[in-house]
Amino acid sequence: MRVVLSNVMKRTGYRFKQFVIIPITLLLVILSPLTAHAAKVILIVGLQTGSIASASAEFVEVANAGASVDVSGWKLQYKSATGTSWTTKATVPDGTTLDANGTLLFATADYQTTDPHQTMTSGLAATGGHVQLIDKTGTSVDVLGWGNAAAALVSPAAAPAAGETLSRKTTAEGPYQDNENNADDFAIVGDTAPVVEAASTTADTPEMTVVGGPNDGLAPPIINELLPNPASPQTDANDEFVELYNPNSIAFDLGGYKLQTGDTFTHSYTFPAGQSLTPYSYTALASSQTKLSLSNTGSKARLVDPNGTSLGETPEYSSAADGQAWALFDDTWQWTTSPTPNAENVLSAPPAKTAAAKSTAAAKSSTAKATTTKKPTTKTTTTKKTSSTTAGGTDSGSGSGSDSSAPIHPLVLAGVGGGAVAYAAYEYRKDFFNRFHQLRRYLRTRRLGRAKV
Repeated sequence: MRVVLSNVMKRTGYRFKQFVIIPITLLLVILSPLTAHAAKVILIVGLQTGSIASASAEFVEVANAGASVDVSGWKLQYKSATGTSWTTKATVPDGTTLDANGTLLFATADYQTTDPHQTMTSGLAATGGHVQLIDKTGTSVDVLGWGNAAAALVSPAAAPAAGETLSRKTTAEGPYQDNENNADDFAIVGDTAPVVEAASTTADTPEMTVVGGPNDGLAPPIINELLPNPASPQTDANDEFVELYNPNSIAFDLGGYKLQTGDTFTHSYTFPAGQSLTPYSYTALASSQTKLSLSNTGSKARLVDPNGTSLGETPEYSSAADGQAWALFDDTWQWTTSPTPNAENVLSAPPAKTAAAKSTAAAKSSTAKATTTKKPTTKTTTTKKTSSTTAGGTDSGSGSGSDSSAPIHPLVLAGVGGGAVAYAAYEYRKDFFNRFHQLRRYLRTRRLGRAKV
C-alpha cells in the first residue's frame, strides 16, 4: 500500500508542478509588465529644441493624467543622441505638487511665449537626443528620444525643425496616447505654445526673472500681504505694512528698488543700498520705516526695479476694516482677520462677507525673461525619470522604465490557479481513476489474505 501511495503522490506532484505551477508562473510574468504600464500616469507630452528666432528657446512639458503627485526633488535630465550619462537640466523645488490633469513646463530663459513653472538650462540638440523625468528616488518616470537618439523607447520620434514642437498624441480613451514607443506616440506640430495650468500656492506667481545686476536670473520678491488699517492701539502712521516674500534660495538685493502704494502709485519708498531679503523669508515693511500710506478706502501696491520696470502689483482692495489684512491665498487676494507680519499668511475669514479678487498679472518688461517660481511651503505644479548622481554635478542613469508595478488582483490569481487545477484534473482523470481502482484492489486482496490466515 505504501508503495502504491508513494507512486501516486510522485506522479501527481510532478504533474501538478508541470501543469499548474508552471502555467501560473508564466501568466504572472506576462501580466506583470501589462499592469506596470497601466500605472504610468505622468508623461512627457511636449518638447521644442529651438525657435526660429533663437536656438536656445527650448521647453519640455510634462502632464499628469492621474491623481495629484508630490514632485518635490524630481529632475528633468538630458542625454545626447549617443551619450551614456544624463545631465540634470532642472530640479523641482520642495513643496511642489502636480495636480490631477495639471501640467508642468520646463523652459529656458530664451523661451518667452509662456511663463514656465521651472527654468531649465539650454542645450537640447536639434538633430537628436533624449530627455527623461526621474522622481526623488532616482526612478525613471518617462523618456523621450528624438531624431538620431540611440536609446529612445522602441524608436525615436522625428526631430522637430526650428519653431516646431514634438507633441504627444491624444486618444479617445484618455488624454494622452502611451504605447511606450516614442515614434508612435509623438507627432510634429507647428510653433504652438504649451498650455500651462498654474498650481495652487499661497504666494503670488512671479512672471519674470530679474535681468542684470546682483539679482540676475532670480525671481522678483512677491508682495504677499497689506495691512491698511491697524487695530488700536496701533496707528496708521507707524503700523501699516507691506509684506514681501523672497521665493529664491539665495538673498535678494533690494538696493535701488522701489515700493509704491496708492491708486496711481503716488507714494514711493526707495530701498537703500545693502538692504536685502534673506532666502524664503517674509519681511513686513512698516509705515514707520517707509512712510508709505495705505488708504482705508482703497489702494494697491507694487514693486519696481531700479530701471522703472514693475515686477508685480496687487489688485486694489475696497474699504479696509480695523485690523484686517489684505493677503494672498492660493492665487486669490482675500481679507483675513489675522495679520501675520514677517510670517506665512493665515486665513481667518471676517464675520461679514468681504470682497475677494484674483491676483492681477505683473506687468512684463520687454527685456524680462519668463519663468515661474512657487512658494516652498505650499503647492505648485509637475515633473518625470531614472538616475544616480556622479561627481562633477551631473546625474547619470539608464533605463526607460515606468512607474512602479501595480499588484495583480487576487481574483486574477485565483481564477488562473483554479483553471489550471481544473485542466489538470480533466486531462489526467483516467490516471486518477486507475490509481484509485488499483488501490482498492490492493486493499481488498490484503483483507482476503488475512481472512484466509
